[in-house]
Amino acid sequence: MKQHINIVVIILIGVLIAPCYACSRGGSIVDQGKWTKISSFEDSVVKDTYALIDGKIYYGGFDRAFYDSVLCSRPEADLPYLKEADVETFEVCENSCYARDAHHVYAPLQLEYLDGEKYGGYYAVQYVIKNADPQNFKIIRNNYAVSGHHMYYEGQEISWRDDVLDPSIPINDDFILLNEYK
Repeated sequence: MKQHINIVVIILIGVLIAPCYACSRGGSIVDQGKWTKISSFEDSVVKDTYALIDGKIYYGGFDRAFYDSVLCSRPEADLPYLKEADVETFEVCENSCYARDAHHVYAPLQLEYLDGEKYGGYYAVQYVIKNADPQNFKIIRNNYAVSGHHMYYEGQEISWRDDVLDPSIPINDDFILLNEYK
């Protein structure tokens, strides 16, 4: 009987400790991202494809010609902007697909193309990353990131990969392409 109680106690301890380990998994990771605010359209172009236009944040194939020809001359185009974005706290991680504000983390999860093909301009229609907390969202490298015990690749949640955390190990992105996102 005493042996059964010891086994139950050991199992209970394991069950209680496992969630703490999972939550703290990303806690010791140092954010490798360089986060900067965008304050104008010209500033936006430098930050890749997030753009601040007329007080709204957009994600898409935005250069000055695109802005002038589509958004200024064709207001009926009514491209979707990141409605959830808080412009005051919005910042972009340079050389990655990620951005964040005080409330959400963003990445281009679903794109639409203006000409129906992949040749014209494009914009994001789905962009808020689920389960990502902007206060503890950290860039690892090569569009890999963590938030708590969640790991992401290009904005999609994936199974945790310890090899991504070690900079001495080359990342095999084919692993992601051959396996489904979580």
